[in-house]
Amino acid sequence: MAMVDFKQNSRTIFDIKRQQPISTYLGNPTCLSRVTSKSFNPLLLRLQNRLRLWKTSTLSLSNGACHENPGPAGLGCVLRNYEGGFVAASVDYVPIRTSFLAEALAMRLGLYLAISYSITHIHIQSDSPTLISCIKGEDNDSPWEAAGIIEDIR
Repeated sequence: MAMVDFKQNSRTIFDIKRQQPISTYLGNPTCLSRVTSKSFNPLLLRLQNRLRLWKTSTLSLSNGACHENPGPAGLGCVLRNYEGGFVAASVDYVPIRTSFLAEALAMRLGLYLAISYSITHIHIQSDSPTLISCIKGEDNDSPWEAAGIIEDIR
């Protein structure tokens, strides 16, 4: 009884109000009782929504190369679904270009191919860090002849 009085008196003296426990922390439920499968439902719903978006997306792999720099160039791209299965592919030849321009043209070719298949969610993969920097706007020294292609990609 003395402990209960002490708690009550302390709350009154320090003006401590009783609050409800926090039910979520950083969007995840906190566990104040026994953990059950129902406790994980909000987290599972968030993960399922993310997976649903990922499963509707497609991966575009593109590459371009020149025989000499500048020189005749070849371009190619492959579209794959989220499981890695083949969706479509395309190749092209350009008489005289630089290797950077070939990479940019290959990426644009992959995007045009995705558009032709009505693919709206796509992840693009490239082995050209310079091209990726230009697309992100981090590199302002991109070749002038690639400016229109980079805008198309964006």
